[in-house]
Amino acid sequence: MHELDNIRLEDVIDVEDMKKILNSFVLATGLGAMCVNAHGGSAIFPEEHEGYCSFCKIIRSDPEGRRRCAQSMDKAGKLAAQLREPYISRCHAGLIEFAAPILFGELYLGSISCGPVLMWEWDEIAIQEFLSLTADLNINREALLAASREVKVLNGRNVQAAAELLYITANHFAKSNIIA
Repeated sequence: MHELDNIRLEDVIDVEDMKKILNSFVLATGLGAMCVNAHGGSAIFPEEHEGYCSFCKIIRSDPEGRRRCAQSMDKAGKLAAQLREPYISRCHAGLIEFAAPILFGELYLGSISCGPVLMWEWDEIAIQEFLSLTADLNINREALLAASREVKVLNGRNVQAAAELLYITANHFAKSNIIA
């Protein structure tokens, strides 16, 4: 095994500094963001942000919803690492999320996961789609519908710019904080 295989996200990222960066991003954009490890598990949250929006909290209140959420973040982060650029995708519940990979050379350490956002206004088709995608979860449908109205709507250019900002920031930060 190569010695770099044992490097973890916390070996390259100063957790307190990352919290400050995430906090600034969240406050400046109004978007949710968190740093996840290479397996999609939540690792670092912003200082002044509780972690998940109301919509995601409701989805994550069901164990299967929580599993799917972690799986979506894991998949997005790994695809972003393969592409070596931010990856914008739809999560298992039908909302837009994006991942900016944190790379140490060729080694994928984790990603900054951001979202959810919408790239369209809610309409009846969108509502039926997210209700259908979450139909098997044991969650409060009325609360989910109400929370869906709070999800921020952005156009594609804004989503791409936010994803690129996180990618540049995270990777500059990782390279400048390498522990010798």
